[in-house]
Amino acid sequence: MRKVGGPPPEEGVRTNIAVALRYFDAWPRGRGAVALHGLMEDAATAEIARV
Repeated sequence: MRKVGGPPPEEGVRTNIAVALRYFDAWPRGRGAVALHGLMEDAATAEIARV
């Protein structure tokens, strides 16, 4: 794994926030995954986005 320097790209930050918000919205309803941009995002993805 190589180390990448510098700040995270704005698009990546926006995507991580979108994943986290959509998942946190679905979680209380008992849904374990959400669709985002044609992809299924789950709890693991939300945790990665949160970190």
